[in-house]
Amino acid sequence: MTNHLLLNLLRAGLLSDLGEDDQRLKHAGEAAQNMAEWLAGEGRSKLAAALLRAIDESTAPVDDPVLNYAYNCLLDKWPSARNAFPETPTELLRAITFQAAVTAAADDEDLETANWYVLRTIRALGVSVGRWEEVVRDEISRIDAVVSERLDLVWLPSTDIDELRMPPVVTSDSLDDSELKTFAQKLGGALRAQLKARWAVVEASLLRESLLWWHLAAYSDVLGERYADVSDPALCAIATALDIRRLTPLTAPTAVEHLLDEAIASSIGTELSITFKDLATAWERIGPKREVSVDGYGLVVSAIAANDPDMSILTLPETLTPGDAAKSVFRDLQVIGLLSACAVDLPEPES
Repeated sequence: MTNHLLLNLLRAGLLSDLGEDDQRLKHAGEAAQNMAEWLAGEGRSKLAAALLRAIDESTAPVDDPVLNYAYNCLLDKWPSARNAFPETPTELLRAITFQAAVTAAADDEDLETANWYVLRTIRALGVSVGRWEEVVRDEISRIDAVVSERLDLVWLPSTDIDELRMPPVVTSDSLDDSELKTFAQKLGGALRAQLKARWAVVEASLLRESLLWWHLAAYSDVLGERYADVSDPALCAIATALDIRRLTPLTAPTAVEHLLDEAIASSIGTELSITFKDLATAWERIGPKREVSVDGYGLVVSAIAANDPDMSILTLPETLTPGDAAKSVFRDLQVIGLLSACAVDLPEPES
């Protein structure tokens, strides 16, 4: 992928650190490429943190491992960068990190979906992107379109399946082995395509039916009781997120989050509010039934699990509705699942 984000920010006059020096842009692009390779490999678990650091205009460079990595990548390509910038070029490092996070996901559907979830959480929590708003909005629209097309293939596959057509048959009285083999291969390919298309429709129906059953039953497998019987709204929020996560693949449409809202609203109402401490206590109460590790990702759910708001890069509002809390936790759990694939070890850049 080209360094389109760096170029867009530069053209919009949003990267004053680079000025009009093409060589500086080249160094920044090379640094972004190196960082992208790290995020796609050894640094895979840091992808969400990288995107969050890049987007949030309030990001500070002090002791931040993601931006420090970006700076090391820049120094690796531009050793004299410290002389060019008397102070840490935070905005430039954010831009490099933003480009790296997008480039890392260009050839990896899981990483692109993780970016999609993170960007939606950024919108939901009202994170300020400052001057970058237009560029970020355009990138969100691009990723939305890509992931939506992928979602349709899983959740809304076409039912307009072509009729099976037999491959042409040679009418010779003496078919040799090669002609029979060609005929069998063509017929087998046509049958496999038909079965794949029809099974996709069946799987999509099963997905929707399991979610509908969960919604109608309003029963938590994690807690072993009906949501309406759960007196703690924070516990209900955590449980619904964990329950619905078990029922969905890692790429799930926004309709799934609407179901979360509906399940909570119909069970405990919409007027309640919960705090970070409430969520952390509820997470601890569920204990081993969570069946998920959330250490070190910089997401909201990581902070909830550690009962330490500073572990999250994002700052939660003082209170949340149970529905908003459940959706945030669900998205974070999906991101963690998408980033959990084994990574390839890559060397650290020289400082």
